[in-house]
Formats: sequence, structure tokens, C-alpha cells
Amino acid sequence: MLDLNGHALASESFTVYGAGISSSGAIINTSGTAATVAGSIIMASNTTFSGTGDYSIDGVLSGGFNFTKTGTNTITLSGTNTYTGQANINAGTLLLTSEIDSDIILSAGILAGGNGATSVSNKNLTLSGTGTVSPGNGVAAQLTLGDATTDTFNWTAGTYVWEVAGNMTDSGTDNDSDGVTDADGYGSEGGLITWDILSFSGALNLSGASTGSITIDINEIGSITQTTTQGSYLGEMKILVANNIIGFNESYFTLDSSGFSSQADSTVWKIYHHDNALWLAYQNV
Repeated sequence: MLDLNGHALASESFTVYGAGISSSGAIINTSGTAATVAGSIIMASNTTFSGTGDYSIDGVLSGGFNFTKTGTNTITLSGTNTYTGQANINAGTLLLTSEIDSDIILSAGILAGGNGATSVSNKNLTLSGTGTVSPGNGVAAQLTLGDATTDTFNWTAGTYVWEVAGNMTDSGTDNDSDGVTDADGYGSEGGLITWDILSFSGALNLSGASTGSITIDINEIGSITQTTTQGSYLGEMKILVANNIIGFNESYFTLDSSGFSSQADSTVWKIYHHDNALWLAYQNV
């Protein structure tokens, strides 16, 4: 076991393996001071990364074995990683500012993007249990998953932390002719990053979800302007796009807007599915 203890390691490469002492992690940081690893890390077997203190791995993470994230800390991967095993996120936060070429199993903890429009994983994603995905992690951003139409995003439970930074005013135009007018702003897929969007190259499969098992955690960044006119649902915003969406049912989703402080008490939210995308809209009643 290697305890970084708040230090910055130089650029030498080294090899790690296993789960560490009492499965506490092969690499950990027990200090309240964030640590960094500048060199490359070779995983010689399935390896657990953990700790209570944050740390970043700036070098290349390689090997044909599984990466497992445990512990309450945040681990940042910022290198051009080449490892091909599975990424298991079981606790804490895995913050990606670069790419990984592996399937992601997110059953607890948080998968966060931290670099604006970031390509994160070139393979499949499974989101279940209490797992959370946060594209922007405090800023409006796009999180890109998969690199082929054959990839699959299996979503049975968990939370999507969706953040919006502005331009929610209703445009009065229904560009996709679905009966709901669009917001003035754009998700990052449209070029201007004003709210989060999950972008997946393959199919989104919701068929394993159940009533209320998926939460969309709606959060405001800064001061938001809404249309105040009462009436129909307005300001439709694309929050997820996929090559195909399977098994959508509105009842699977719980829309938690407690983090959206600009809304009036009479504002309610609704989720839609059309054009291989998920959309949020709001209504003033």
C-alpha cells in the first residue's frame, strides 16, 4: 500500500496491484492536503484506489485490469489513460478530465466531469443503486460516453445531477414540433454551454428501472431568468441524447428541483422523451 500523505510524487513510473492492507486501497491519501502523482501507473492486477484525502493521477494509467474507486475522497484522472479493464465506482468521487477506455460500473459514489465538453468513456456505462453522474460538477458541461452505436448505457436507478447556468427564457418557438416550445439557451451539444447534457453514442436502456428509481437533481448555477407566464409547459431543454432510447416511462423519474432557488413555488417540472433524447420543461401554474 502506498500512502501519498499529501505529497506530490515525481514523474517516475511504478507498478501497483491489489486492494491494499485490509482492502483499504493500493494507493491512498490519508492527509487533508491534496496529493498528486505525476508519473505513469501500471496496474499489474485488479487494483483499488481509495483514501480520505483527495489526489490526482496526472500520468497514464495502464494495464489490462480493473480500476476500483472506494473511500470518501475525490480521485482525479487527468492523463491519457490506456488501461482496458473495468472502472468500478463504489464510493467517493471519480473526477475525469480526460478519457478512459473502459466500461464504467457506477453503483455508488459519483462520476463527475470536470473539463467542460469532455469525452469520458469509450465503452459502456451501468448506473444503478445510489450511483450519481454529474457532467459539470459545478459548471454547465457535456459528458460524452461511448464511441460506437453498439455501446449501451444501462440506467436502472441512481441520480443525474443536472445543472443549468442560464437562458431558460421561453423562445416561443417549437423547433421540433413536439408541442412544447424551446428555451432560448442551448445545452453544450448546441455549442453554447448553458446547461448540462449527457451524450451517449449508443443506446440508453431504461427497461430495468422502476417507479421513482431515477432522480434528476435540478440545480441552478447563478441567477436564472425564467419565463413567468402561466400556462403550458415551456422552455424545453435537452438534457440527454443517445443513438436510441429503450423502455422510457415517465413514472421512472423523480424530478427534485430543491436546488433550483430561482423558481417560484408554483413552478413544476416535467420530463419528456422524443427524438432519441430526454428533455426537461417547466410550467408556471
